[in-house]
Amino acid sequence: MKVNILNLIDFKKVNTLLEGFNKSTGFVTAILDLEGNVLSKSGWRQICTEFHRINPETSKKCTISDTVLAGKMNEGEQYHFYKCLNGMVDVAVPVVINGEHIANLFSGQFFFEEPDQMFFKKQAEKYGFDEEQYLGALAKVPVIPRERVKTAMDFLQNMTQLISETTFQKLEQMELNDAVLKSEERFKTFMEETPVYAYIKDGSLNHVFSNKKVLELTQLKQSGQIVDSAKTIFDPDIANYLERADQKILSGHSNRIELEYKVKIDGQDKWLNDIKFALKLTDGTKGVGGLAFDITERKRAEEALRASQENYGILFREMQNGFAHSEIICNAQGHPINSRYLAVNPAFERITGRKAEDVVGKTILEVFPSLEPSWIETFGRVALTGEPAHFESQASELGITFDVSAFCPAPNQYAYTFSDISERRKAENEIRRLHTELEQRVVERTAQLEAANKELEAFSYSVSHDLRAPLRHISGYVDLLNNRFREALPDKAKHYLNTIAASSSQMGTLIDDLLQFSRTGRQEMCQVAMDMNVLVKEVLEALKPDFLNRNISWTVEELPKVFGDYSLLKQVWINLLDNAVKFTRNKDEAHIEIGFTQESDHWVFFVRDNGVGFDTQYAKKLFGVFQRLHSQTDFEGTGIGLANVQRIVHKHAGRVWAEAQPDKGATFYFTIPCGPYS
Repeated sequence: MKVNILNLIDFKKVNTLLEGFNKSTGFVTAILDLEGNVLSKSGWRQICTEFHRINPETSKKCTISDTVLAGKMNEGEQYHFYKCLNGMVDVAVPVVINGEHIANLFSGQFFFEEPDQMFFKKQAEKYGFDEEQYLGALAKVPVIPRERVKTAMDFLQNMTQLISETTFQKLEQMELNDAVLKSEERFKTFMEETPVYAYIKDGSLNHVFSNKKVLELTQLKQSGQIVDSAKTIFDPDIANYLERADQKILSGHSNRIELEYKVKIDGQDKWLNDIKFALKLTDGTKGVGGLAFDITERKRAEEALRASQENYGILFREMQNGFAHSEIICNAQGHPINSRYLAVNPAFERITGRKAEDVVGKTILEVFPSLEPSWIETFGRVALTGEPAHFESQASELGITFDVSAFCPAPNQYAYTFSDISERRKAENEIRRLHTELEQRVVERTAQLEAANKELEAFSYSVSHDLRAPLRHISGYVDLLNNRFREALPDKAKHYLNTIAASSSQMGTLIDDLLQFSRTGRQEMCQVAMDMNVLVKEVLEALKPDFLNRNISWTVEELPKVFGDYSLLKQVWINLLDNAVKFTRNKDEAHIEIGFTQESDHWVFFVRDNGVGFDTQYAKKLFGVFQRLHSQTDFEGTGIGLANVQRIVHKHAGRVWAEAQPDKGATFYFTIPCGPYS
């Protein structure tokens, strides 16, 4: 608690002392705080009260003198003489309480020698004082020898010491009272908020104090200082049991009694641990204090532990895995060399073929003389470090492979469960053998498949080139017939020649697409960072002649930057956008949308149109070579474009798919990793 020390000074008594000092010595005095506020004054001169303290400018000088000049005391200086800014001599004595400088006691408004009349005349003129009255007031200011002033100041210094000491005593008393009050409040808060049931009984065993927990437990109300006795709180048997304990304490037979009992509150059982003790009440009589702890959860835990132990016994006996509990045996250097069985379960007997009576109390090497040293090393590490272990190992003496889980139940002990996994090990070995064979077959078949693919690509490339020669001959002779004999040919022959020319052109396009498809499979990837917006804009510009006279509404989102092969991805956009333009040409107003989403670490690009669409059940056929869902007479094409799209996207570690409905348009999707990939 922060206290303004000035408020502790009895200024009424101080004023009386200062007035007496003024009357007996003629010295004027005042007490001012460190900001220049006057707290007490006695016998001030007329020149100050009627002139200097009235005029705003000279009053400001007074404040500066009282605060700034008075604050310039030298260290260790008992009092400080200074000339105030209005021309007179003042003396400051510091008022220090508990090491804190809180105020100054002033005496002054005098001169050590006759004043300079000219200074004060100029001051009267400057500040507009009536010169005659001002100089008359000046004449009343005494001239006092320095020695006489020092004598008076010694008295005032003693007086400030007296003020400091009495005020400090008040401060100490206030702090003491505050500490006592806080202590009482803390104790009261502790008693009220503690989770313990606290109570005090008098010699008649009435509750003279019960904290909030007791009142909540018993649903009683405190009336004045008395709460009803235990007989009104608990049933008769418990009440009599508690009263007998209280009487033992009151009679002096015991100073402390600890009880455990169960009570029923609102139909629910509660267990209490009640510690009763003798104490002296405020009136000097003997009473009983008590602290009761709710141990209901502990009792429930103990009951649960008993039930758990019973269940553990059942589990120990009935579990199918073997179980053993042992203590480790070390040599003089502290290294594990053996262990002793403390308990084993029936499954241990069944799996190992050793009876419990032949095992418990014996060492592990007595029971299994040929046991591998690694078992004792592992069990020793568990027992000595407390770190659990799980391992598989074979006991050659038994010809069994075990799966073992060991833990440390107590210092220098270990327990473990185990199961026979011999058959599982055999099965795993067989699976590993088959897996190795399968991997070898996969490697061989993959090599065969890669060779077949290369042969197929080479065949496609060769056939495509070989087909060009006869196709050129056909086209050439058709051109010769048209150029030399077209006028002599009948209309039917002209129709035949046109059909041959169109078929040759279609065959040429098919060969070009096959060559492109073959090259795509063999082409090395050149992965670079690219702006997909620039790529799409370039493709649309190239396709513009195909839709120049079409009514097409384009929606193109701002696309992200990607990493990939520029020429290959350009071919993807050419195929997808060309298809969208082609399959919407039957629409009066076509809508084509280009956009993207993000799916995990891949960009998902799409091209959506409102064209003829297709039946979704045939969607997977779209990406096969020569696969078409529309007739050549309705929509031209070779059936290779989407196969090429799929091959390119796969080379970019992506995937491609389509969604559509007949006459409601189609959406083609493909994915590209968001960052560089290998």
